Amino acid sequence: MKTDVRTSTSNGAAAHTSVVIDCKLDQVYYGSFLAVRDSHVEIERGKITGFIGPSGCGKSTVLRSLNRMNDLIHG
Repeated sequence: MKTDVRTSTSNGAAAHTSVVIDCKLDQVYYGSFLAVRDSHVEIERGKITGFIGPSGCGKSTVLRSLNRMNDLIHG
């Protein structure tokens, strides 16, 4: 299974914010399934960030796409 991820991220932020990762996910595919679309997550310095949602909503897919673990999924 091949995963197609289209994302825009930037590490670091403007001096007036404490955002260290700004992640804009346009489309994240898990195989041929569109798992996540039009999502925006800001990770702030010193904050604990969690992904909460129902089973199958794309939490793990988003996290795997950020560290490229989806590239390792065979299908």
